[in-house]
Amino acid sequence: MRIPLMKIVQHNNYIYSSKMTVGKLKEVVKLTFRQSYINDNKKPYLGGSNNSSLFKYISDLSKLGVECDYGDNYVQRKLQLDRLNSISKYISDSNNIIPNSIVLACYNMGVESKYTGNDYIDFINPIDEKLGLYSIDITNEYVMTVIDGQHRLAGYFCNNNSETDEIELPIVLLFGPSISMVSKIFIDINGNQKSVDKSLIYDLTGLLEDVFDENKLKDKEIRAIKECHNIIRSLYEEESSPIYDSVKMLGTGDGFISQAFLVECIYPIIYKGVLSKYQTQEKLNALYTYLKAIQHVFQEDWPIIEDCQNIEQQKNYRYLVISIKKSQLPKTLGLSAMFNNFEYHFKKCEFNYKKYIDSLYVLKDNIVWNRLEYDRLKTENKLGSKIYVEGTNKAAIQNLTNQIRDVLVKNFY
Repeated sequence: MRIPLMKIVQHNNYIYSSKMTVGKLKEVVKLTFRQSYINDNKKPYLGGSNNSSLFKYISDLSKLGVECDYGDNYVQRKLQLDRLNSISKYISDSNNIIPNSIVLACYNMGVESKYTGNDYIDFINPIDEKLGLYSIDITNEYVMTVIDGQHRLAGYFCNNNSETDEIELPIVLLFGPSISMVSKIFIDINGNQKSVDKSLIYDLTGLLEDVFDENKLKDKEIRAIKECHNIIRSLYEEESSPIYDSVKMLGTGDGFISQAFLVECIYPIIYKGVLSKYQTQEKLNALYTYLKAIQHVFQEDWPIIEDCQNIEQQKNYRYLVISIKKSQLPKTLGLSAMFNNFEYHFKKCEFNYKKYIDSLYVLKDNIVWNRLEYDRLKTENKLGSKIYVEGTNKAAIQNLTNQIRDVLVKNFY
């Protein structure tokens, strides 16, 4: 098969941009994963496990339509079966595209020992050298292995849709790279990646058009995230809001809590929780009322003074609550526990601000949110059975959630 090439020169090395269909890539690409410290006599063993572990893994891949070789001369990690299934389902939707290039190492096995790197120019046909346009005839002597994008490519390979083989994928080819060069490229790509801040992901979700929202569970989840994003944005922008101008939108800024964290807190409430049957404005009103009541009842531990327009006073008070008192309420621990218990409040209070106030005052008498107050009460032997929890791990959050719920059930419900 003949494929087009566009030559790109970087530090005297030639790389080539091209495209191939999934069907053609299946013919020439060998999927691999690295398994060191083995030889032919011990090849059935994988990472110290018994024979059946490796054989089952290879068999499971084969059932998905994916053949994979392994050894110490490859750089890729093992393919994750659940990730392959996820990618395969994603590309089955006609609205979804994956524009990222697959980076491939390409070898002519007939001349493997003679040609490396830029020497492959001997096999490349010029079309317009001024424009850097070429072509190459890929025969059955050629084999390609994946440097980057193997999960994506394997996801296409295991997709059973008859039209998938005709999908064109962008590829980048390196001809005859050494294992050292392949290793360096793999490390550079994967070792220097930084995950995208979730706040940005959730913020961008709000821009998705409705064409992406039809008839699929995942799209329903996207709609819920969009709704959460819009609710948080409204709470951030509304001057009377208890979190006005205090959310780290896009993960940055002077806010005391991040946009991503708040979206994840209210998502279970919005998507399948107690507010799922309500309209967006009603959901916003319920959460606004709840947060407003928290601000009112726990003013000493909430970093925004209620109904205060003095910016300097607000700034100083936030510093006092967050940095001096180190209140746990407006942090991950406190807000997680409060949102975890929202359902219990809402079933009793719904949209009634006064009822929220009454329920939270019951809690106020039984909880200490900041270290200064805890130390004072302890010194004066007045702590008694009051709740005080520190930490941000799941265990601490669940502990505080349960203790708050116990107080509410005992004293209010």
